[in-house]
Amino acid sequence: MSVTSRLQMSRKQLAVMCHDDPEAIRLMERLFAVGDRFEDDEWTDIDFPIIIRTTGPGIPTLATVNGNLTMPQWAVNDVNMCESQEFVHAWKEGTEVQWHIHLITNGLDATDRFVRFNLEYGYGNVNGAWTFPAAVTTADLLIPANTPNRTMLVFNLATFTPSSLKVAAHSVARLQRVAAVGAAPTANPFIPMLQMHVQVNTLGSRTVSAK
Repeated sequence: MSVTSRLQMSRKQLAVMCHDDPEAIRLMERLFAVGDRFEDDEWTDIDFPIIIRTTGPGIPTLATVNGNLTMPQWAVNDVNMCESQEFVHAWKEGTEVQWHIHLITNGLDATDRFVRFNLEYGYGNVNGAWTFPAAVTTADLLIPANTPNRTMLVFNLATFTPSSLKVAAHSVARLQRVAAVGAAPTANPFIPMLQMHVQVNTLGSRTVSAK
């Protein structure tokens, strides 16, 4: 039975839930698929956790961000091999993928400051050979003058469009902070998250590896 049929059967339940408000019912219906697809393409994130297990040269340092909370603090040339992830089953196959980081400022600089990163990544389909695109080095990314301490900024690093990639594919990423051309922040920033923005068009997939 299609999602549309199930939705029609549950109109009475929706009416009760929404107190017979037509607009509320319409909005609730939009949360479901039309047939087996979303009415509009949506976005979600796939998280590549930055987990610091050891200490030493070239490894981000767990430092206090507030109270008892810590986050990885990155010096130039620090590297993290992120935990690999699977492409979510809701992903709209063949659409562009956008890599981004979440950065938290550490202190306040009265002039513009800059950071730069190197991202190396790869991906492979189930029963398929891995693809390893060339590593990408970003341009300088701007932290504007007088940005308050502990401000969370999101920076896009790179995009790619894997035309042959399918749901349940596997991806891996390595992130490195490298020297910027412009002046670096006075204190090393915190970078706790590397993620991919991906478009989704279904709730999931019909099988474990196929839409």
